[in-house]
Amino acid sequence: MKLSRKFLIAIVIISMAILFLVSCGTDKVVKDDSLVTEYNENVVQIVTWNLKEFPLASSTINQLQYHIPLLNADIIAVQEVTNTNDFNQLGLYLNDYSVLASEYYVYDENDEEMYYNPILGYIYNHNRVTVNSTYEILRNDSRMFPREPYVLDITWNNVDFIIINNHLKAGGDNVIDEWDSWDEEVRRRDALNSLHIYINENYSNDNVILLGDFNDQFHEIPETNVFTTFLNDDNFVFADYEMSLDTADFSYPNWPSHLDHIIINQNLIEIFGKPLSDCYTIKYDKSISNYFANISDHRPVIIKLDFE
Repeated sequence: MKLSRKFLIAIVIISMAILFLVSCGTDKVVKDDSLVTEYNENVVQIVTWNLKEFPLASSTINQLQYHIPLLNADIIAVQEVTNTNDFNQLGLYLNDYSVLASEYYVYDENDEEMYYNPILGYIYNHNRVTVNSTYEILRNDSRMFPREPYVLDITWNNVDFIIINNHLKAGGDNVIDEWDSWDEEVRRRDALNSLHIYINENYSNDNVILLGDFNDQFHEIPETNVFTTFLNDDNFVFADYEMSLDTADFSYPNWPSHLDHIIINQNLIEIFGKPLSDCYTIKYDKSISNYFANISDHRPVIIKLDFE
């Protein structure tokens, strides 16, 4: 039987559509606007996400209640939580997730006014993650750390991790003013130097993930680069290196700049090179209506580590 030209064209179109759908079966194809991250029991998924002035809007909690389960992350390290009660409420709304929050950062300004800094937190899947302990490190130095680094010691799939959540000082003029210890770049540089020393002295045998909103970029000349101590140490890798090369992938698109980083230590470098390991920015602003107005001005950054 002779097939008509229109029938043959229809078969070609349908075949191409099926091929396209099959090819979109991996995260790598749909990174830009996907609302769903695939789950793999052998791949740990960890996110850093600055939730601007959480909750940013009246709809923030409801929107996160819907999107976080679809993200399928094992752990989400968050920054800029301004309301702990609302953060705890979010945890109650998430069936498979629990939340943890650091202590309040309180500063006495001129013996007259108490200043409360937004805190750090974690959202974790309590079915897949066992929390061994949480604690702050490098305490009592508000010059370097306006928010003390918040450590999460966990076990996932019989693998132990030390996760260090940070939110470094914002602002500055991109000049490291050595004569001013309160210069924003000096404060960030000194904080990163202290973190580098602390990790090497205390966690050299652990799987360490240093992440958060560092409020600076690492693709700069040495004279203005606050990350030099980590960049010059082969025992650490910036997992978000690739996305930092393209403004379209920046975690803070309104500037644009790439401020949210994930650094891994030598114990995870080989794992990061495996086929299912990855790190990328999740461009929720391409998919969620009014994302910048209702959820955050930062995009989340995710790392996937393949332990299969």
